Amino acid sequence: MTEEEKAFLESEINRQYQWYNRGSKLWSAVHHWSLAVAALLSAFATLVLKSEWVKTFVVTYRDDVAAGLAAAATLLTTLAASGGFGRKWQANRRSRGRMDQVKIDFSNPEADPQKIREDLKAIIKQHDDSIIGSTNE
Repeated sequence: MTEEEKAFLESEINRQYQWYNRGSKLWSAVHHWSLAVAALLSAFATLVLKSEWVKTFVVTYRDDVAAGLAAAATLLTTLAASGGFGRKWQANRRSRGRMDQVKIDFSNPEADPQKIREDLKAIIKQHDDSIIGSTNE
């Protein structure tokens, strides 16, 4: 492997790894946050409707507040599902793991640059297929 090949592949491996690592962290946060917030909003809607102590503070707008909380929970759940937040988190997590494997292969002084290139292309394709929801993975 020439020094130019090695430098290019090392740069590409690091670039892709950082991209998938950032994506894994971001989509994990968005996915888990949306699930937790939707559950909390639903629970608060129930509390507003059923708790006696809430009735004393929010008498006039109790039903409206509960409906707003339930609507927000539904909207957030719909956005999370239609946005594929969980799928995107998992795709980035798997791609990051595959890049870890490529890094290990690349650390071999006798690594085949063509195999590394093929592995990188396969990871990129698998990642794209996972993001768009293709079943070709």
